[in-house]
Amino acid sequence: MEGKDEKTVKIDTPFQKWKKRVADEVRLRIGQEGARNIAAKFFIAPILLFAAVSILFILLDFSTFGILTSFMLLYLFAPLGKESLIPAAITIGIAPLAIALALAFMDIIAALFLLWNYDFAKLFPLMGPWMMNSEKKGREILEKRRWLKGASFVGLIFFGIFPLRGTGGVGSTVLGRLIGLGPKAVFAAIFIRSILGALLLAYFFDYFKVVLGNDIFKIFSIVLIVFFLLWWSYDYYQTRQTV
Repeated sequence: MEGKDEKTVKIDTPFQKWKKRVADEVRLRIGQEGARNIAAKFFIAPILLFAAVSILFILLDFSTFGILTSFMLLYLFAPLGKESLIPAAITIGIAPLAIALALAFMDIIAALFLLWNYDFAKLFPLMGPWMMNSEKKGREILEKRRWLKGASFVGLIFFGIFPLRGTGGVGSTVLGRLIGLGPKAVFAAIFIRSILGALLLAYFFDYFKVVLGNDIFKIFSIVLIVFFLLWWSYDYYQTRQTV
């Protein structure tokens, strides 16, 4: 009707809704723990990662540094696990100890960041869906491997040693929370199994490199990497179909 002001309905965009959720979570955490503690928990893991990369830059020649840090980034951001990256690195001449400790360090850093920022990290556009998918995968793993609940700390160590999708720093952190372990126990289990699992895998492939010879080992590694990529793609597709 004329003479009456029309009421305008304000609709928040998805970005505005996301900003509000983040702001609410930050305010909640500051109220619970204080701004300094929140800042420390958020920035310590990235600072440690930057420090480690800086040390590698000082210690290694530029070519080796570039290759090793590329594998670290691939492990952190790409859908590639130790089972494919370790043989690939050894094939092109990276020392087993170097690639094993580099990837184990990435697992440990990811676990440290998530243990301190779990609920906050779930709000990130890329990390949030990834973590929720990891939670879904973790529940499925607990249904199939009920011994994990009873084995608890030891079970989480042995579960992470096997190079399967979902056994990295993110997947193991989620699984540790699901079975009720405290943050310190989860971190200790991931620390032990990350180093142990990566070393076992690296020296296993290094042994095959010596036994098979370099050329045959390259073929063996390529076939294995392609297999794991296809298997991961199929597993990921199946997971997406059931979401």
